[in-house]
Formats: sequence, C-alpha cells, structure tokens
Amino acid sequence: MESLHTLMRMMGIQINNPISVLDQNTSKTFLAQSSSEVKYELFMRATALEDIKNFHDDIHARIKQIELDVKQKKQVSSKCFQTQFPVVGPSCATSLVVGSKTGCF
Repeated sequence: MESLHTLMRMMGIQINNPISVLDQNTSKTFLAQSSSEVKYELFMRATALEDIKNFHDDIHARIKQIELDVKQKKQVSSKCFQTQFPVVGPSCATSLVVGSKTGCF
C-alpha cells in the first residue's frame, strides 16, 4: 500500500480530485447537463483552489487572533509599567526597561 502512495505522489495523481476519475462519457454528460454552480465547484476542487482558499481563510483567522493577542498583551504590559513606574508613566517606562531586566515580566 505504501508503494502505491509513493507512486501516486511521484506521478502527481490526486485520487480525491474529481477530474482524475471521470471517464470521457461521464465528463461529456456532466458538462452538458450540470449547472454553472456545480461546474464552478468542480473547477475549484479540481484545481485545488478550494484548498488554497481554505488555507488562506485559516491564515487570515490566525492573523486576527494574533493581532488580538498582541493588543491584549500591550494592555497588560502598559498596566504593568504603570504600576512599576507610577511617576514616570508607561511611555518613559518602556525606554527604561528595554535595556534592563527590571519590570513585571
């Protein structure tokens, strides 16, 4: 079974690709009788654009989550600096802590 998978990878055969398993008669019938939506879905799956779109959407969601995490961590660090350096304030405290090991972390 492993040799079959190796051969499929080497030859670029995608068994889950609907185009690779359509015979000529089935493809003629499909093209003549199917709707534009169905043809578009087949195109998206056959060209792997659907996978790329899903991958892109996943990355976009991860970026949004990272941006939210960064925003929350900035708020926490700002509060930390305000408690550590109440007279100086957060903007000056940042420059004081950058080169040293002091702070709340």
